[in-house]
Amino acid sequence: MKITVIQKSREANAKTVDENATLQDLGVYKRISYVEKNGAVVILDITDHEISLKRQDSWLTQGLFRRDESTEMLVKNEHGTIVFDVSVDEMKIDNNVFYIRYHLDQEGRRVDTLEFECWWEPEV
Repeated sequence: MKITVIQKSREANAKTVDENATLQDLGVYKRISYVEKNGAVVILDITDHEISLKRQDSWLTQGLFRRDESTEMLVKNEHGTIVFDVSVDEMKIDNNVFYIRYHLDQEGRRVDTLEFECWWEPEV
């Protein structure tokens, strides 16, 4: 399966295209796995109302995105764990695409506003 991911932050934009991504339809959720250009492995679990993210390279990033509920994102490395508060500003989930615009806050202060857009083309 081919997947395209565009990520935007205040400081950078990144685009990933992975022709060898996988999609598993597990009934109540879909699981997408892909590899970024730098070798980081990303797993996304998608339901109708939330998206779970796990990204592994030299750091481990785990986040949960919900429409109407604040959540957390954890970033772990050999020096420790950083915790961010996540609030979703906009979330759209469709059959083969999703979009999230969210804010990362720490200790009550806005760190960044990010956008994550992902679409996939099933194998024919």
